[in-house]
Amino acid sequence: PIGLIWDSTNYSCGYDAFFTVLYNIWIRAPGEWSAHLRSTSNLMTQLSALLAEVSQELLTFENARDNVRRMMHAVNPHQFPYGVLGTSIDKLVGALFHVNRTHARGQRKCNTC
Repeated sequence: PIGLIWDSTNYSCGYDAFFTVLYNIWIRAPGEWSAHLRSTSNLMTQLSALLAEVSQELLTFENARDNVRRMMHAVNPHQFPYGVLGTSIDKLVGALFHVNRTHARGQRKCNTC
């Protein structure tokens, strides 16, 4: 499967993981998945168009990632920072899919306390 090259200056782990999975699902039926993605949010509409450019080799996957990341950072620089701070994957997916309700919960637990 196609994947992304990690940006070690502006930690891109969350974006790389999610976009790699999404692309490899999308590429199996681009027309169908583009329609689904466009129906979720403006960001997913943009991402869908960028995935099409990646598949046609008009744009690198890294440039597509960086374009979406730039849009997300412009809207919420605290939640989608540059640098070594990283981005929470649940915030990333929530923003992309415009999730307004809880679908899953996470809890951190210290095994030594």
